[in-house]
Amino acid sequence: MVEYRSMEQMQEQPIHWDNHRTNLNLTFIFALIVVLIAVLQANYFLFLLGAGVAIYSWLTNAKQYLIYRDALVIYYGRPRRKSYPFQEISHLETLSLPMGERLRVRMVNGRRLLLLTKDPDTFRTKLDEALDAFHGEQRGSDYSSENGSESPRIIEPGVPTTENNAEQVLGIDPDKMSKTEICQKLEQEFLTWNSRIQSLNTSEERETAQNMLNLISQAQIKYCGEVEPEIPPESPMRESSSENDGVPY
Repeated sequence: MVEYRSMEQMQEQPIHWDNHRTNLNLTFIFALIVVLIAVLQANYFLFLLGAGVAIYSWLTNAKQYLIYRDALVIYYGRPRRKSYPFQEISHLETLSLPMGERLRVRMVNGRRLLLLTKDPDTFRTKLDEALDAFHGEQRGSDYSSENGSESPRIIEPGVPTTENNAEQVLGIDPDKMSKTEICQKLEQEFLTWNSRIQSLNTSEERETAQNMLNLISQAQIKYCGEVEPEIPPESPMRESSSENDGVPY
């Protein structure tokens, strides 16, 4: 879930930052030209069209990417900025495209965020380090969520995770939850544990995480009739740096 950082958080110095790969927003410039032509021709409809495109392009095209200790923050045209908390990020992907490599963030809920930084390799390294440090600090205790959403549970090593206590461990109640709600909960749990297992250090922790994944798969077969959650199919790639797939610079 995307959330805005508080003023207190924004006063914190970023760990690393990078600018968008280009400072030129051709769509915005073209839209302003259309607005100017509309004013000269007294064309009200053309004016609204150009102004609408200009505002949309301004607010949906990233200008700067900042890495904080607990979130990735993207600045768009003022006054818009968005924060992506690390507990909502599943993992990072590097895409090899004809125009070069691109860094993509996969969210826990399955959504994808393309980052068009000037130096994608360095940015990925710094973001990986920040994610590892964040999950290392959170390991052994519940993740906190500033917007009040439910925190993923941490199962300590040695806690039995068998089919007999699956409902309790996974936080599902067949008597109170519908099949859709149970399946959505299991999908969320699978994505969370699948991303977490990659950052665990000890074999005992990894074994516990793997047991959780096995338990989730068994519950999905029982309640949803599937082994693992379905990941949304890849959408056609476009040069966009926001979840709204805005027009690139």
